[in-house]
Amino acid sequence: GRVTNPPTCAAMEESLLDTEGGTSLPVSRGRVYYVDWMRVVAIYLVVTYHVVQGLDWVGLFDDVGGLKRLVTSFRASALQIGMPMFFHISGRAHALSPTLGLKKTFVRRFQRLLLPFVVCYLLLIPPWQYIDQEYDWNNPSSFDMKANPIVWLTHYYTSAELVIRFDMAWLWFLPALFFIVVLSTPLFLLAERYNGTDYVRTYSIATVTAWAGLALGLVGLGFSWCFAALAVLGPVSAVLIAQVVPVPPHRGQVRVTSANNAWIATRLLSVIQVLASMGLAMNFSYDKIDPPQANQNTHSALTAIPFIVLCTGFYVHGYFAQRWTSISSVLEDSQTAPWWLGLWRLLAVFSMLLIVMVSSPLGDVEGNRFIYPIYSTSYQAGSGFGAAYVLGTWAYIGIFISLFQAYGDSIIEQRFYKHATGSTIVVYIFHWVFIKVFAFWMVKPTVFQHEQIAGRICLVMLILLLGLSFAVGGSLCVYVLVLRLPPLKRLFGV
Repeated sequence: GRVTNPPTCAAMEESLLDTEGGTSLPVSRGRVYYVDWMRVVAIYLVVTYHVVQGLDWVGLFDDVGGLKRLVTSFRASALQIGMPMFFHISGRAHALSPTLGLKKTFVRRFQRLLLPFVVCYLLLIPPWQYIDQEYDWNNPSSFDMKANPIVWLTHYYTSAELVIRFDMAWLWFLPALFFIVVLSTPLFLLAERYNGTDYVRTYSIATVTAWAGLALGLVGLGFSWCFAALAVLGPVSAVLIAQVVPVPPHRGQVRVTSANNAWIATRLLSVIQVLASMGLAMNFSYDKIDPPQANQNTHSALTAIPFIVLCTGFYVHGYFAQRWTSISSVLEDSQTAPWWLGLWRLLAVFSMLLIVMVSSPLGDVEGNRFIYPIYSTSYQAGSGFGAAYVLGTWAYIGIFISLFQAYGDSIIEQRFYKHATGSTIVVYIFHWVFIKVFAFWMVKPTVFQHEQIAGRICLVMLILLLGLSFAVGGSLCVYVLVLRLPPLKRLFGV
């Protein structure tokens, strides 16, 4: 039997298939489980990255020979895969969800993304900031902080500090995803021709306004016209391709295209979006938008702009790829697939593996900016490394999709599936608080008092596993609490 879909999982998909372009046929598809499992795995990869980051902040890896360089390389590789993959998955999940109009999409996403962000920001970010900002590095301790937590937090909430110290930290993903969804929805509705031709003009105006506004906004922030054009190239191309190869709606009867055309449309959009992403990486400079500062840990907010623009491309591509795949998947059936498709698959595997090898990070990041992409045109080793880095991301996405389609498209076990997928939003929101407590109040005051312990790589690896277990275990305990409190269930959509 099928398990009831948790709100955080992709919805049931019903697509239509016209095998040779003649008659529209309704095809009922079950749940696309591999998208749900990809989301789960992506969340825990992000948690693992943050565990390493938190322990790096307290210097766990500094005195272990060669490990610091290895950790930097790990973080650079994780950034190449983690959040871009998550935005791509979110785009695919959007494609599998029931289609909603502009107003309903805005309201629902506000409730699901911005409301939890506001509540959790007020509850989690101030204590999270307190731990490191009032930490006594000369006398590491779990209880001997520079300021009393009650006094500090009271001052924080009742003064301008709440605004001055504004830092979205790891919760940035929620408003960023809200922005991308709202920006992309008119484009999706136009491509799908939602509600028929009567609304085409409305969606056209909304799409042009949104994406032209994005391009002009980027120019206004100091980015080049070429950067702005590349930012909209992929999404605009998707809509144009959809005029020739219609996007199948989530529900309903509609005349759609052949499997061959859908397959070609997906690959054509992929090529355009990949080239646009590489072009974006070659048309901005971190040194220009974020000049070097005395404090290397302080960076301009503009450094996040290329990341959000690139993630928008990953999201939009995920949506259209998933919708067209609902038609072209028949073409790839092992018993009826044409001969040339096997040759294409071999070439694709060879190309993706080669790209992964070529795009591997160099073991450092530009200007200590641990943000995607880690290289720009101002990178000292050369301006092309950013493009190679972004190209590697697309190769990883292709590999991950193929692996999960082959090995992760099943429910596994009903109860496990329900809670593994349903808990992802809670785990993401709460994990960093537990990581910081573990790193600053458990590891730093104890392990570093014994240099012979801190310098042993096997014990460092054990501490990493303990940190991951503490963060995940603590977050899952919060999830259990959320399940028992209806107001929290509604807030987090579980």
